[in-house]
Amino acid sequence: MEKLIATCCALIFLINNCNFARGYLVSIGAGKEIRGCVTNDHQHAVAFVKNVKGKDGYFSHVETFDLDGNANEMRFYDCNLVKRFGCNQWRTENLRIKSNEYKNYPAVTDFRWHDFHSVFNQYDSDFLYWGGKFKTVMPEETHHAHFSILTNSSFDFLIPPNYKDRKSDSHNLTIFEDIVSESRGQRWELFSVRFSFLDPSENMVSVNSGEKLLPKNLKDVRMSPSRRYMYLYTPSFDFHGSVMIKKHSYDLLVPEKSNAWMEREIEFPKETVFCVDVVYILRSPLKISENAFNVTFVTEKGEFLNFTEGHPSKEVDTWHVVRFNSLKRRFEGKGTLRLSVGPQDLEIGGIRFCPGGGLDVEITRRGMQQCHSLSTHLAPPPVEDGEEAEKFTKLVTAKWKICERINEARNCSGMNVCSSTGCFCFFGFTGDDCKTPFQKLVPDVTKIWARTIELDMHRSLKGVAGSQKFQVQYREKFAEAWKTRVCKTSMGKGLVLNLLKPETLYVIRLVWISPNQSSVVSKEIETRTKPCIPIDEETVEMKLIEAEFTTEAKVTLKSEELEELCRVTQMQVTSEDEEVLLDTMVHDWELRWDLPTCRNGSIYTLSVKDEQGNSVEKNETCFLAGDEESLEEQRVVVVAAPSKLVLSAGVVALGAVLLIVFGLFCVVCLCCVKSRRRAHEIKEQNRQRFVSKETEL
Repeated sequence: MEKLIATCCALIFLINNCNFARGYLVSIGAGKEIRGCVTNDHQHAVAFVKNVKGKDGYFSHVETFDLDGNANEMRFYDCNLVKRFGCNQWRTENLRIKSNEYKNYPAVTDFRWHDFHSVFNQYDSDFLYWGGKFKTVMPEETHHAHFSILTNSSFDFLIPPNYKDRKSDSHNLTIFEDIVSESRGQRWELFSVRFSFLDPSENMVSVNSGEKLLPKNLKDVRMSPSRRYMYLYTPSFDFHGSVMIKKHSYDLLVPEKSNAWMEREIEFPKETVFCVDVVYILRSPLKISENAFNVTFVTEKGEFLNFTEGHPSKEVDTWHVVRFNSLKRRFEGKGTLRLSVGPQDLEIGGIRFCPGGGLDVEITRRGMQQCHSLSTHLAPPPVEDGEEAEKFTKLVTAKWKICERINEARNCSGMNVCSSTGCFCFFGFTGDDCKTPFQKLVPDVTKIWARTIELDMHRSLKGVAGSQKFQVQYREKFAEAWKTRVCKTSMGKGLVLNLLKPETLYVIRLVWISPNQSSVVSKEIETRTKPCIPIDEETVEMKLIEAEFTTEAKVTLKSEELEELCRVTQMQVTSEDEEVLLDTMVHDWELRWDLPTCRNGSIYTLSVKDEQGNSVEKNETCFLAGDEESLEEQRVVVVAAPSKLVLSAGVVALGAVLLIVFGLFCVVCLCCVKSRRRAHEIKEQNRQRFVSKETEL
């Protein structure tokens, strides 16, 4: 059963937003059998190794899943230029397909490597690999080729003339004998060759890019013009034992002129993170102001993503894999993905959809002995940071759902995660064979509020004896980083997680830290906080407070469940002529704001809005300090007079009505004059009191 893997950025951030700058690789297995491998390096493929004497010669094929065991459903939209017709569903403009057989390209170590055709010999007898498996070369041609080889024996590389009877002209045979596989079948090795009849000084073969064998000139086969095409050269391998060999043969998309692009309609069957890997090569350096290419994605709903790849420092004649993803946005439904090429000296090697994030988990058939990164074919492996590598390994042990996909079992009994720093059991198990169940660690939630969750730690840590250190880790369902509370079993029964968001789904887990500093991670549970209580006229009191030379707007919240109220997030004050005097966001419980000095008798509208969008509004009349009585008289006259007018209009004659209206007008005018005079007197009194206070000081 073939299996490959996926990516998930969430695992990178399991403990306090950890971010690994180096590339790490760990294996997942049972005992000595490797069943999957995990890496945070999406630039290079992970190669699996097993005894090549077995009957299964296609174990290098892999399949992709995410960390929760879900299949990568978007893989059907890939542009796979290794497989025949693997990119036919993409529409192209000013791009042509070209084989890598006709120019010098570097070896492939990225995700395309898994799809290269494999030739397999499981026997210890000699095995000749030639003919249609390797391009036949004419004397005036220069040939470049790369092969990935897994063998535990030595082999010869031959370049003979392609006679009908190969043995009849053995004196013209060029041979590199007894090329030794230094890994002895423990690693895939890269064999590269370049040979030319026109420039023999450049002929060379190499193993793993660093070990060049001495160059040898091809035998000079003298031919008459009439027999020129009879001398075709067919390079061959002669293996002296079991072997698996992959030739790096693939197509590319090459721009014919400017404005080259490719696109395809895709459909996300469910809410999914957008993630795409693009592999490309530059044949000449980018200019400073030049972009390599753009990737755009537009949905039928009008949602839009745009990514640009453009670094002048990118190396020439090197395969680059760049990942474009949008971890904070999820898409569902149909859309169009387009890649627009910038310079004409850029060639596309393929496009692959990925589940998203920074972690690749590759799963293949059972019986593997080990796995390794193909990056070591082209450069020495980086010196690992032991502490960071161990941290990465422990992070993988927390993802127990990997076991269900790899082990096809309900738990992780007998499964381990190994790296150069050592091996660790998955959470919940311990012992040399990782089959001993650990003490029960399951978060037990007892109470839930809008902003707090309470755990019963006695029940959560059932079976943990003595005073032990542990961590309570929690995060929002789709967040990347975990928040951590460091605690001890001796701290008591109840533990409260606070400062949470209302009506939000949280993931909670426990991490037990053993005396030897190894850790065991509990099963994750999901809990949703309660909705907050909406604000209303009963829970919100708003008023204006007038002091000397200042006016304040004050909001008071009144409730027996004050912490459960929805937080006030916005406050606004407008005057009766619709002038906005205050419009501010609220970030805490300090609900008091200064306003400009109000005009006596003016009406202000105070309104607040909470975090759920609920709002409360109230009209308040502003009055100057010391003038409450006259202001009340003014209120009575202004408010009551219109109602009397309405009552009188039905029982008196038109002349009486006009007289009342005229009288009302006069009364209002007299009140206004009196009010202004009184306001002026109060203002003068306040000013004199203010001056006298300063004089006393």
